[in-house]
Amino acid sequence: MKGKITIFMCMAIILTAGLSWAITLNVSPNPALVGQNVNISATASFVSTPCPLSINFGDGLQGYIQDCTITPCNAITTHTYTAPGTYTITASTGCGAIPPDPVSTLLFVQLPPVSVSVTPVPSSFRIARGQSSAKSIGYQFRGTPSLNITMTSIEGIFMAGNESIGAVPIPLTVNIQNGSGFVSDAVNIPVAIIKRAIQSNANTFTYTRTFSNSQMSVTATVFFTITTEAGADFELKRIELYFDNRRPEITVERNFSKLRAYAAIRFIGSGLLQGYWEVDGRLISTVNQHLVYAKDVLLETPEIPPLPTFDPGSHIVRFVITSPATAIPLPSIVYYVTPGEAKPIPVKINLISPLYEASLEYTPASFNWDPLDSTAVYLVQYFEKPDTGPIFSAYTRGSSYSLPQTVFNDVFSPGQKYYWKVTGFKDEKNIKGESEIRPFTFQKNGKESY
Repeated sequence: MKGKITIFMCMAIILTAGLSWAITLNVSPNPALVGQNVNISATASFVSTPCPLSINFGDGLQGYIQDCTITPCNAITTHTYTAPGTYTITASTGCGAIPPDPVSTLLFVQLPPVSVSVTPVPSSFRIARGQSSAKSIGYQFRGTPSLNITMTSIEGIFMAGNESIGAVPIPLTVNIQNGSGFVSDAVNIPVAIIKRAIQSNANTFTYTRTFSNSQMSVTATVFFTITTEAGADFELKRIELYFDNRRPEITVERNFSKLRAYAAIRFIGSGLLQGYWEVDGRLISTVNQHLVYAKDVLLETPEIPPLPTFDPGSHIVRFVITSPATAIPLPSIVYYVTPGEAKPIPVKINLISPLYEASLEYTPASFNWDPLDSTAVYLVQYFEKPDTGPIFSAYTRGSSYSLPQTVFNDVFSPGQKYYWKVTGFKDEKNIKGESEIRPFTFQKNGKESY
């Protein structure tokens, strides 16, 4: 009787175990990739509930627990692994240890396949034959989002067809973080490279750089076309700054209002020139000018606002170019402001008659001009040559003057060329305005005057 009871109890345990506490565990995908979501599900049946069903991910991080109130019970979750390896995932209950409880399975996690590409920006240029050129090339790298590597290019190589015609032995290194990286390359193309390409019967050549490390390598290729100066890409070749005295320095009095700076620029091709004038690091005016090939252009600081001269001392003027990119060092020039106040610049007096190069009858003539406001007196001067002293002068308060007969007879001769000029005075010391020096002639005979 005792032996029968023992057999019955064993059968009950086996039936109970097979019926109540069986656990199944599914993992997908397997193998998985680092950074990929892994789906994990476990199913368990219980004799009685509630009962917890837990999942251990096997990577030391906190697992997942499902509080089961019904049977069978499902626990479903996802997990991401940050490193490659083999992980043991385990599902277990807190209601007993009758097999198969816990249940385990192996998950294999691999590194994702990595790739990287490089794009040169820009990828092509047009350069003028017979001239050296400087170009800035950017290399944009794109790769697997999780990629963090360093790649190096030992040198850049010029190629005409399959023949190497030169090299740039300057290494470049790029750091690619999260699949993205950028590095720039300042490339000088000497005349010798262009000549070698032409000698190879080619009007094109390439510049290549190969970036590599122990894992991979990529190559960037830039194309160059040899053309004329007019057909070349817009490029600045020379920049010269100076003042009205054609020198890079000048001295002016305080509050001098006519100070100007000039930028003489030599260029090839055609394009948009963008930049700005600055004094002591402060922006004065901007420049946006489309240049059509003509070799040279002369830019001038504007009248408004003028270069500041209210502060005595030295001041540095620069013309800063923002486009096109250039490797030419940007020059600077200096002007010195003295403490003394500058005298006002005379305004222009407009001469009316006689006209320029007029031929007048040999008789006392009348000379006329436009009046100026706030002018007390005018000085009329006559010259035999524009760069010599006057042969006769006279003051008048009106805007015209007629030569007296006695002066005319004593000073002026028929068939002779003379010059006249008018200066207006605000008071006895301060000049208000000046005219040009205008030539005229007295006839030898009675020809019609102009």
